[in-house]
Amino acid sequence: FDLSYVIDAYKNLKMGDKFFTNFFEKLVGVDYIRQDIIAGKSAREIKEKWFCDVLRFKQQRRPYLLY
Repeated sequence: FDLSYVIDAYKNLKMGDKFFTNFFEKLVGVDYIRQDIIAGKSAREIKEKWFCDVLRFKQQRRPYLLY
């Protein structure tokens, strides 16, 4: 997933807080991505931040994988 498109849209549309709806956070599952985009962090910085979450999720799901 490439966040740079979301970051570019946020910057170029100049909608402020209206850009992010509640549905956005439901899709991504956390609020820090929205906060980091508003704070001006790069896609790379945000991706590095969620890397640990992805690893944890992969560990948690392992017992439920069928194949």
